[in-house]
Amino acid sequence: MIKYLGPKNKISRKFNYNIYNKIIKKNKKLGYVKKRKYINHSQYYYQLLEKQKIKYIYGLSEKQLKNFIFKNKYKKNNLITNCELRLDNMLYRFGYFITRKQARQYINHKHILLNNKIINIPSYQLKINDKITFKKKILKNIISINIKKKEKYNNYCTYSENYTCVTLNSIPNIQKFLKKIINIKLIIEYYYK
Repeated sequence: MIKYLGPKNKISRKFNYNIYNKIIKKNKKLGYVKKRKYINHSQYYYQLLEKQKIKYIYGLSEKQLKNFIFKNKYKKNNLITNCELRLDNMLYRFGYFITRKQARQYINHKHILLNNKIINIPSYQLKINDKITFKKKILKNIISINIKKKEKYNNYCTYSENYTCVTLNSIPNIQKFLKKIINIKLIIEYYYK
């Protein structure tokens, strides 16, 4: 995705979901005015909104999202699986970084090793039994407290004793959680008109 430099709270309020893990100060939705009557939006509006939401959550470009959808025709679950198995997202899910953007930055600066090889592609699709390690320089910066909290819920990976290495054991099953946030059916309808 092209780097978004605008106000992040506005985006979170627009989608009514905390996308960037920032503190939302206002409870009101974006564009809320007391006197304004309810506006009935079209189906296209909701489809576009869902597409934008998944792009902002995972940091995807339009081209990457189209590739995910057209490679896996009519398979709803594969879209989320492809987004979840990206290297930057998995490092966020494992608990090593607070946000996906922070994970992307560390990957771009070549601090991450995948199967003992330096990698600088945040969109790399992980496979089962991939081993992720970190350079010694950044081990102090990684927050181990956050990892210990997430370790209870991460049954799809195994950590080393001192959390310097993690191995992906199975494909994460986050479909139930994401169904509340993202309506995948609307995204697929948007592209297959």
